[in-house]
Amino acid sequence: MAFLLRLCCAAEGITSVTIQDSVKSPQTDFAISEISDILREMNHAIVQDKGDMTIRILVDDKNMKPQAYAIRRVGDDTLVVTGGDPVGTMYGVLDLAEQLTLTRGWGKIEAKQSAPFIEKRGIKFNIPLDGRLPSYDDTGDAAQNKRLLQNK
Repeated sequence: MAFLLRLCCAAEGITSVTIQDSVKSPQTDFAISEISDILREMNHAIVQDKGDMTIRILVDDKNMKPQAYAIRRVGDDTLVVTGGDPVGTMYGVLDLAEQLTLTRGWGKIEAKQSAPFIEKRGIKFNIPLDGRLPSYDDTGDAAQNKRLLQNK
């Protein structure tokens, strides 16, 4: 697959990429490391000065919801990933990395806008939220004792 990525991108004439990160957060650092690995698989050099393609990473917390992102093309040589916050920006850069992997090139990158259906994404562990709520293993009597104290 790496050979196909190199072949498709060589046909587009893109050999170097500049990543401009104006966010500077741990989330975007993670996403940049992920997309950098994919770009290296595509045989692209990541350069500081003007490359054949530029990826600009921005945050727009005034016009976008938290964890939302947008990917858009500006001209032929610039892709802009804008997030509502650093987490949204991370999701946008990871989406761009996925598009690069799946489409095997720059020409088929689609403009995209996405926002979460729920406000806070996360993992819910199956634990009670409060000592008064029963859990799957309610062998203790702390919740019952707490209720008795509250009723006095």
